[in-house]
Amino acid sequence: MRRSALLVVAVVGVCLAFGLSAPLAQRPGAGPTKPGHGAGSVTPAPATPAAEDGPGTGGIGPIRGISPSVRFLGVTTRRFPMGVGALTLSRACNEELPVSRLCEWADIFRALPPIALDGEVLAAANYETRPAPMCLNPSGGTRCSQTVLLRPAACCGYTVPPPLPSPASITLTPADPQTVTACTDTFQFTATAYDGNGAPMAGIPLGFEFPPVVGGTQNLIGFFSPSSGLSDDHGEVSTTLTLFASSCEFNCAGTDRNCSADIQAHDLGRLILSNAVTLVDAIP
Repeated sequence: MRRSALLVVAVVGVCLAFGLSAPLAQRPGAGPTKPGHGAGSVTPAPATPAAEDGPGTGGIGPIRGISPSVRFLGVTTRRFPMGVGALTLSRACNEELPVSRLCEWADIFRALPPIALDGEVLAAANYETRPAPMCLNPSGGTRCSQTVLLRPAACCGYTVPPPLPSPASITLTPADPQTVTACTDTFQFTATAYDGNGAPMAGIPLGFEFPPVVGGTQNLIGFFSPSSGLSDDHGEVSTTLTLFASSCEFNCAGTDRNCSADIQAHDLGRLILSNAVTLVDAIP
């Protein structure tokens, strides 16, 4: 009996010795080990911050101008029977509400403020474990009417801002050629956006540029201040062109050189271009 007790004590002592000698970073529940403290110590990798996207983001990242979190957008006008696949309902959602898909339960139940459903809808319980669409009643329960055969799909996705209106035409004034007599000259220009009826359009992004020259370069260049802006109530954005004096003197000064160039105004997508205004080199 005494020998057995001594054997148990010896085993416990050996276990404690191994437990205390193990590196702290390798023991379950232990805190991180500081660099250089103890043999075999390691510096733990920094924790990765949790994603801030809302529930059910579906792997699509933030898009410029679009809400970064999936939210409930509404229901389809089309109605579907039970048993329709989730992809079919997601496509229907995306057709009626761009950048959306069939909602998961989490999208609906976690929404703030809480969603008010006007009737029974179809939604997926969970895309990973229970993707088959199921019925939800206005209270959020799964007990639905046995007499209703067709229900709309609940759609969740990103809120897309309405597209910016596009002008039908842009004019740049003064439209006559502008004579450059010195490299220190400055010029005032105004771009005006018009709709299809010829009326000025306010709030349209307009920019100014030296358009690219096919097969060559322009030595008579400068900068616009501002380089772009939103049109005012008269549809106008004004700018001041200042030439790059040093480049102008080096490339354009002298009667044997011609540094004429064109400038234009354009919309945000550079799809609508104004008339080109020519800068005529008359630098002595």
